[in-house]
Amino acid sequence: MPQSNEGLLLLIGALFLLLGLLGGGFEISSIKLPPVGKFTRGFALVIGVMVFGLGLLRLASPVPAIATPTAPSPTVTLTTVPPSPVPPSPVPPSPIPSPQASSPTQPAPIVLPEITALPINAKIHDVSLAYNVIRFEKKGMLIHVKFSISGMQAQEGHATAYFYDQDGNPLMDQNGAYAASDGAVAVDVLFTPSYPITQYDDLELFLPYDELELDAGTYNLKLHVEIWESAHPENPALAVSPEINFYLEK
Repeated sequence: MPQSNEGLLLLIGALFLLLGLLGGGFEISSIKLPPVGKFTRGFALVIGVMVFGLGLLRLASPVPAIATPTAPSPTVTLTTVPPSPVPPSPVPPSPIPSPQASSPTQPAPIVLPEITALPINAKIHDVSLAYNVIRFEKKGMLIHVKFSISGMQAQEGHATAYFYDQDGNPLMDQNGAYAASDGAVAVDVLFTPSYPITQYDDLELFLPYDELELDAGTYNLKLHVEIWESAHPENPALAVSPEINFYLEK
């Protein structure tokens, strides 16, 4: 088969060479070549040289021997045999601790802030008088007291006014209507503070002129006001005002 291939190449190459050299117009065996142009003759000549030369080259080359196929090397498959499992040695179970009764947690004690009661104190800031005031269909004098008091929230107290002549002698009551425990002329009013520290801007005390129980005449008199704790009359007065001088004509 190789010789046939080279001979075919040589034949084809020879035909193209003849076509290029002679320009066609001839017949070889049963092959009739028509006349061709100048350009075609040149192209045929080049093709003929190449094909004819390739046929000569292949004819001169040695025929390669046909290699006998060799049987493939046997494939060796390595099979790994797993080792026989060694049974694990028994592990003793961990001891389960027995539940212990937990001691009850004592709640933290609640410490309440210590409430310190305010000491009982009072202070009279001002005392003023209003004359010829009509109360209870009687003419008299109105005493305005401004004071503050502490430590007596929701506890009863009273303010008392005492009356004296110019020499400082107490005016004595005759009918028991406006009188202190010692029989002297006095007028008082009760109060109950609403707060730990309470201030009264205008606590009023009214005394009819007739209750001074003086004969007709002109008098220079004086008074002072005291603040008391009603629950403990045995204690001294909580506050005492300065003496207030006033003039009375009957």
